[in-house]
Amino acid sequence: MDICCSSGEKIDLVIMDILIPLITGIEVTRIIKKHNKDIPVIAVSAYATRDNRERSFLAGCNDYLLKPILPKKLLETLSPFLDTEPSHSEEPVKLYSSQQ
Repeated sequence: MDICCSSGEKIDLVIMDILIPLITGIEVTRIIKKHNKDIPVIAVSAYATRDNRERSFLAGCNDYLLKPILPKKLLETLSPFLDTEPSHSEEPVKLYSSQQ
């Protein structure tokens, strides 16, 4: 969350698990969107309830995926939010996890 809100790094997309320790993914999404409404957030959940889906979109999530996530569905969901042109940049892709 700190990376999305206060670092100078450009964040292309956030994949947000709804059930994370200490604070819900819904609340983290609200905080991220408060600081930068342009960062796409994709909610991920193992619980297929209408309430989870609705709360995710109300918090500012741009899309919603159910676990288990099939690779094809993941790519279909992410592609509208990411530059799909081949990158010639020397910049490495940076991945961040709440587990780090």
